Amino acid sequence: HGPLIESPKFKPIGDGRRTIDFNFKSPLGRKVLLYILTFSSKGYPKQTIKNQLLKAGWSDPLIEKVFRIVQEKQDKLYYLESPKFELKGRKIIDYDFKSHNGRRALLYIQTFRSKSYSKQAIKARLLKAGWPDNILEKAFKIVQERHDNIHHFESPKFKSAVSGKKIINYNFKSLAGKELVQYIHTFSLKGYSKSIIKSKLTKAGWPDNIVKEAFKKMKK
Repeated sequence: HGPLIESPKFKPIGDGRRTIDFNFKSPLGRKVLLYILTFSSKGYPKQTIKNQLLKAGWSDPLIEKVFRIVQEKQDKLYYLESPKFELKGRKIIDYDFKSHNGRRALLYIQTFRSKSYSKQAIKARLLKAGWPDNILEKAFKIVQERHDNIHHFESPKFKSAVSGKKIINYNFKSLAGKELVQYIHTFSLKGYSKSIIKSKLTKAGWPDNIVKEAFKKMKK
């Protein structure tokens, strides 16, 4: 593996609060969690990553806490059932990721990558569920492409049995509903404005009231 990139700089909390009370749900907190998770999954020793963070101003107790959080996140993944691969007994070359199960697999990867799980941990779960290695590599590539640029990623389409009518109670637990919330979550984290995300979803047919509700659910 290549050299470690520069680690995110620690910013003092102020107001007399202890650094051990740092909020890891903040943008900087998420960055440092992702930093550790990324380079741990690439095989870097803990001490090497730790040295980089110490140079960037992170205290030793705080770094240890981050490593514990990362480990807990990886451990919890193993208690969540991954989507099963439905095509058994033959090698698949061109898998259709627009199929229901294909979309579930992409959503599974996208969801847990956004929660800072490593590729290695997610892949291990999907391999156990029967997904071939070559198909998983393609799935991770698709998810990465989605993550990189909102303008080159097709947003989830709105589908309704009552086309043309205003939807009051939308089922966000449906596959399309989950994809919608995850789409907003992914590109919000990437720094895209609400107006840009909303315009992409409007073009894909999502009613304004459902998009507004999805933004609210994403924040919960």
